[in-house]
Amino acid sequence: MAATKLNKAENIEDYFDAVSWWDNPVFNFAYADKAGNIAMTVCGRIPIRNGYSGMYPVVALNDSVGMVSNVPYAYLPREVNPSRGHVSSANQRSINPNEYGYPLVGPYVDGYRGRRINELLDADNSITTEDLMRFQADAIEIRARSIVPKVVSAWDNLGDGNESIEMIVGLFNDWDYEMATDLKAPTLWMYLYDAIRSETFEELDVLIPLLEESSMKSNALPSSSYPRAPILEQLILENESAYFDDTRTEGLIETRDHILVRSLHIAINTMHSLYGENTDSWEYGLHHTINVEHIAGLTTIKGGPIRGQHTLFPSHGWEMTTGPVLRHVIDLENPLNSRCVIPGGQSGNPFSVHFDDLFQLWYTFDTEEHHYLYQNFYTYSSSSEFVSVSEENRLIERRITLMPTN
Repeated sequence: MAATKLNKAENIEDYFDAVSWWDNPVFNFAYADKAGNIAMTVCGRIPIRNGYSGMYPVVALNDSVGMVSNVPYAYLPREVNPSRGHVSSANQRSINPNEYGYPLVGPYVDGYRGRRINELLDADNSITTEDLMRFQADAIEIRARSIVPKVVSAWDNLGDGNESIEMIVGLFNDWDYEMATDLKAPTLWMYLYDAIRSETFEELDVLIPLLEESSMKSNALPSSSYPRAPILEQLILENESAYFDDTRTEGLIETRDHILVRSLHIAINTMHSLYGENTDSWEYGLHHTINVEHIAGLTTIKGGPIRGQHTLFPSHGWEMTTGPVLRHVIDLENPLNSRCVIPGGQSGNPFSVHFDDLFQLWYTFDTEEHHYLYQNFYTYSSSSEFVSVSEENRLIERRITLMPTN
């Protein structure tokens, strides 16, 4: 019902009527129209629970424990025509839980993409299609931008003057926090973050084997024993946490800066061990790559070095295995000026010439325009017109039938 009504909506009133019928898991709906209205609406079933919060699994011993209702549609988070002139969503929390009348629980993302999107939109009120294409390729690491200056300051205050480390710290001094493939600082940041996290929360190391061995790991337990990045970031910025004291050292109380300098040593030692003393082998693109696997594991589209990390262009880990399925920039004033591309092809058939015919557009980064490539939009008034413009009849997908040989 909701989808049908959305397809027929002609104005913002029709939109709100349509999404009120969304009786499914929660989605973020973005709205814009030619009258200049914009909106972001969270729709779906947000349960109201009795006898437990929903943060952890419980045993429902009787009818008093369980989901008793859902948040009424009128009270679901929404935003309409905000004064800042834009709305955005990157799966972060849509509203401050401390300012909302109902409990919001669930595995929300860390919010760094949302923070960067809002930064870019707040900085310019005359966004163009080209700007949005650049935004979708943005690879500024917000975590590093918050934490690395504290590390450099700690080294300046407590460092031992080691010339080799001074040179490596210089990589950070010259870095603009872009996770670019031709730079060494992004690789150093990856190992530094891991070291800071493990050295700060060393008390939690005892949980690692318990988590790995638990039969509940994939169901109810978190994937890591360590707190998530925003918590570590906040502890470092506030610099008031007892977590920075290392419980393994008797008679010594470590400060934040002690832990940051120690983590820097650990990160550099790890990289020397893995990649050697020659820092040329530290370039990010040598280690951060992408290969797109067929959904059924039938084949692989070979990629190579890829930008980004926990950035607006998401490419987590050392090998990018998840990311933007569709890059889409829509020009409502001139729809044919819209752009889109997917990381594969127009066919899911691995034997088709169209299986990977869009990958190079999706993968190729234009260093002059500072964005990835896209395909244009075309419209045809009839199927015969579409066929007539096909070069060598390649725009039409053919059916492939596999026959046994005997």
